[in-house]
Amino acid sequence: MDKVAERFELTPSQTGMAGLHEFYEGTSVATLCGVVIYEDKIDAEIFDEAVRTVIRRNEAIRLRIIRGDGRYYQYISDEVDDKIDHLTMDSIDDVRSFGEREGLTVFDTDGSRMYHFTVLDLPDRTGLMICMSHMIADSWAYSIIVREIYGAYKALSGGVESTGDIRRYTDYIDRAAGYMTSSVRSEDIKFWEERYRDGLSTGSVGHAQDEEYSPRSKRYSTDISGEVSAAVRKFILEEHSSVSVVFEAAALIYLSRTSNVDRNVTIGTPVLGRSGVAEKATVGMFMSTIPVSVDIDPGESARSLCAKLSKTHRSLFRHSRLSHEEIARSIRSSSGYSGRLYDVLVNYQNSTTDVPSQTIWFSSGFTEVPLAIHIDDRDGNDRYTILLDHQLECFPDEREIALLAKRIEHIIGQMVTTPDIAVSDISLMPSEETTFLLESCNDTKAAYPKEKCIHEAFSEYASEHLSMTALRFRGEEYSYGDLDRMSDALAQVLIDKGIGRGKVVPLISKRRPYLIVAMLAVLKTGAAYMPVSPDYPEGRIELMIDTVNADLVLTCGYRCDYKEQIDLSTFDYSSCGDLSPVKVDPSDMSYVIFTSGSTGQPKATSVTHGNVVNYCSDNRFNMCGSILRSGTGTILSVTNLIFDIFVTESILALLNGIVIMLADDDQVMSGNALAEMISTGGSYSIQTTPTKMRSYLLDRKFRESISNIDTIALGGEGLPLALVDELRKYTDAKIYNVYGPAETTVWSSLAPIEGDDITVGKPIANTQIYILDENLQLCPVGIAGEIVISGDGVGKGYLNAPELTSERFICDPYREGQIMYRTGDIGYMRADGNIVFCGRRDNQIKLRGLRIELGEIEFAIGKQDGVELAAAVCRKDRSGEPFIVGFYTSDGSIGEAEIKERLVNELPSYMVPKFLRRIDEMPVTPSGKIDRKALPQVDITKADERDHIPPTSDTERILCDIVASVLKIEMVGIEDDLFEIGCDSFAAMEIVSSAADNGIGLTVKRLYDARTIRAICASSDDSSASVDEDIDYSLYPLERTPEDLKIFMVISDKLHDELGLEVTGIDQLDMSRKYIICPDHETMLDPLIVWSSLRGLIDINDVCTIAAAEFLRTGDLSRRIFRITGGIPLDRSGDFEPALRRAGEVLASDKKYLLIHPEGTRSRTGELGEFKRGAAVLSIAAGISILPVSIHGAGEVFPIDRELTDLNDISKFSGKTLQVTFGQPIDPEGKSADELTALLRDAVLRLRSL
Repeated sequence: MDKVAERFELTPSQTGMAGLHEFYEGTSVATLCGVVIYEDKIDAEIFDEAVRTVIRRNEAIRLRIIRGDGRYYQYISDEVDDKIDHLTMDSIDDVRSFGEREGLTVFDTDGSRMYHFTVLDLPDRTGLMICMSHMIADSWAYSIIVREIYGAYKALSGGVESTGDIRRYTDYIDRAAGYMTSSVRSEDIKFWEERYRDGLSTGSVGHAQDEEYSPRSKRYSTDISGEVSAAVRKFILEEHSSVSVVFEAAALIYLSRTSNVDRNVTIGTPVLGRSGVAEKATVGMFMSTIPVSVDIDPGESARSLCAKLSKTHRSLFRHSRLSHEEIARSIRSSSGYSGRLYDVLVNYQNSTTDVPSQTIWFSSGFTEVPLAIHIDDRDGNDRYTILLDHQLECFPDEREIALLAKRIEHIIGQMVTTPDIAVSDISLMPSEETTFLLESCNDTKAAYPKEKCIHEAFSEYASEHLSMTALRFRGEEYSYGDLDRMSDALAQVLIDKGIGRGKVVPLISKRRPYLIVAMLAVLKTGAAYMPVSPDYPEGRIELMIDTVNADLVLTCGYRCDYKEQIDLSTFDYSSCGDLSPVKVDPSDMSYVIFTSGSTGQPKATSVTHGNVVNYCSDNRFNMCGSILRSGTGTILSVTNLIFDIFVTESILALLNGIVIMLADDDQVMSGNALAEMISTGGSYSIQTTPTKMRSYLLDRKFRESISNIDTIALGGEGLPLALVDELRKYTDAKIYNVYGPAETTVWSSLAPIEGDDITVGKPIANTQIYILDENLQLCPVGIAGEIVISGDGVGKGYLNAPELTSERFICDPYREGQIMYRTGDIGYMRADGNIVFCGRRDNQIKLRGLRIELGEIEFAIGKQDGVELAAAVCRKDRSGEPFIVGFYTSDGSIGEAEIKERLVNELPSYMVPKFLRRIDEMPVTPSGKIDRKALPQVDITKADERDHIPPTSDTERILCDIVASVLKIEMVGIEDDLFEIGCDSFAAMEIVSSAADNGIGLTVKRLYDARTIRAICASSDDSSASVDEDIDYSLYPLERTPEDLKIFMVISDKLHDELGLEVTGIDQLDMSRKYIICPDHETMLDPLIVWSSLRGLIDINDVCTIAAAEFLRTGDLSRRIFRITGGIPLDRSGDFEPALRRAGEVLASDKKYLLIHPEGTRSRTGELGEFKRGAAVLSIAAGISILPVSIHGAGEVFPIDRELTDLNDISKFSGKTLQVTFGQPIDPEGKSADELTALLRDAVLRLRSL
């Protein structure tokens, strides 16, 4: 390892990338990777020398970056590899596969090399794979490197020594350092503060609006057509524009039309950052990324927008020398905005290599924004290549990205071929996608008896199945013949009283069979029935009756004093002759359902016979045919009669030979009673709301009996996955999610729930569902908009409310003669044609510049063990600032503090409710949905009072002051959760920076992990503090990340495959037992070597290691090793007891294997040192055998004078011997600590002598 020379600060460009590297620690987010494939075969020896020549010539390639004392610094290494790696490849496909793996390389800031060159030997060509840290090079630098290597190769091939000036990146570092203390920087900060004083609007994309989602990504690549590419070149010549402007303008147009933003839209744009000829010829990291915001006027032309964007570029580029972090901090400080600056980055790459070659660029597998659009024009082809790096959590289906690429090309094609086209006239989708949305997704045509009314279909079925059981109630059975005769008798009386077409008959009834009879009777008169709950307040019942101008009322268990009524419970159903025929048309009203209105007045929704007959018909699209089976089974009727889905449990069942098991008013409120109803066996189905099902599951007997239910349909509100998971614990029933408003006849779409994929599925028969924007234009696949429903299920509108009807029931512009209904629900169409429900428009809030779906918060609260029901609302404090309150009911086993602690780990900070309140009962609407308007108020005055625990050390005091300053709050206590009191990712970066200025080493990740100042100090890098005082041992071992596990596998592979790790003695071990493993102390890598030797026999998550606390303070890689091996920190200069106590605790609970070095400190002579008693004490206390181990050869692979190994270079030690030998386990029973220690030392000595 070379000696560290002069140290330099990072430049602003490097600082921004270092912040990214730190924030996404352990990922390859800051890695650049590409391959250049030369046209000819190249002499390997000469080419290797050319590569070394270029490395020597360019300081930036030899940069080493180290993070220490909370700061980054860099130096120029003198090391140049003697040997360049070579690999043989059979095809370009092999090259691509290798490049995709190489792009995942993680370069650590531990002083190790930050580049990797690999020469690829193809059958007829030679390639060079270049993988570098983005902290030392940008894309422009790659082209310089490729060009210089080729030039050096040509010179060397001709026998000419390749010479050239040293490309001094340090000159730029010096200029950057001068900038940091200049007035220009102050002016730049002021510029960004002023420009975004009012905040900004990010154009969001994808299905994840959380800035803290995983940055894991995938790359999609495609070419823009030759025709459009040529048109772009023609446009930029004629308009004096640029390719970057055209693509950025297309992205801005797209975002302005598909995002919930105002006219001003922001994207990210990289800036070259090279100001002169010398810098343009220098390898290094110069690039920075800035936010670009443009006001999109729908009426302006594409030409005008491009010109405006060019002007914006010129203004912004003059102030682009600040790091991205500083720009973000400036915007935050002046506006209070706390979100991500942009969701979409547009990057035009035109740095050509100017050598006869082909280039391929690979993704790092991570991107910090949901979508990065790269336009690749580096090979000078006649077509632009578009590379879309997309976060997988935002775009889980690559088909959606393929469609997005086609949309971008489609938009650009319109812009450059008809530059005077207005922005609002630019279509977003090619015709193929429009056809998919209109036709493929809505191909639901199915035959049904359009000429029949409901009662006619019922009577026809009844005549063929007179004795078949139609309904069961409290042990009594009613046949189809019974219901037909009884309804005829009642219908005749109603007709005699003047009830007929155009009339509405209120039906106020307890849950009795007479309810079903009355529904059929009213339909047979040609009138419509209107269900009314007898539990409604009298004033509301009167309002409903008056709204429909009812002449009489049918009642059961309710007395109506101001209208003529027929009591269904005392009516004589036996007095029936022949029913007088009544002419009824399928377009006539069949029932009226009252739904809540945004004005506070209920709306009377009118549904026709034809609507219901279509819904009830048996076909592959419908409820009956896909969920229920005609002529078989029983449906458990538990829905309130005023809810339109009661139609499924009554009319649909009757028309299809499905037995109705009607629960009475007491039974529907009791899971225990329902359990009794379905305990007799048979095939049962149930349909209800998620909230009601959750309440039933609270009953033990219901949980035990639900296995008798074959089919469960849940709808009426969002379906939480947690409820599905809970149901699957108790039943193998098929679970369906059903969706639809009352205005479009019960359910309009349905979907089986498979795995954790919850959608509302596809339309039912003869139904079309569109996702439309505010202008009623089709939203592309994956873009959220209003769910609008058309087809044969759309009702007549709102009774006696023509204005409201015309507002919500409008002409379908896509199907002539049809009416469509605007639901007010938000959703999006997936590429597979399924619709995802995202909630109500009025259930979405915007808090501190960020869009938040309250349903997501409710889901997170509701899935916690012990929570029964959950709701979230947005309230305002005394100053008018909005905040979120969560409400829940529970069994008492979980408290507010515990829930909040869990939410902190599951939700982004801005989505965690400020207050949580347990309530005795969740208010629900009559239809069984949560009534958010009835949730109690929160005592803000009381809630605002926080108990501040003051700091007790200088470090705590400094951090409290820093946090208070950054968050602009008066006081911070050491137990305050930083992310509850306003901290976010940008504030965290500022806190880390300020802490470094005060000599306190922190990382952003540590802030996120620890969350309070007390916990931060407990795991702080501040080496001046006493280790024992600062360590919170309960935090250890730290949880391993997926990246940790991946790195362990890579290291283990290298040890086994490249060093030939030999393992002996494991055949005498019983790995089902717990062991305290005690190896001789060879190297810092001993734990990795031991755990690797046991790979395949153990789970790395089951191990822990007592390791020196210094590991936590000696670099990124040291901390990584500490975490991988399950480190428990030991204060070697203080008290050993806390670490040993913690090791005993974890061994007694979830860990199986503990590694502890009995020597304590490794010997510099190679001799076995003095053995400490710690392992023996633990062994005796826990009753766990000690396993002696000897490691041979590790000292050569990893010499003691090396501070830390370069794990990427393990292969250079191939040929050396590395062996691990396991001895016989030593049982502690009957032995003292001294005896056990002596036996252990003797055993290790014997193993070393083998």
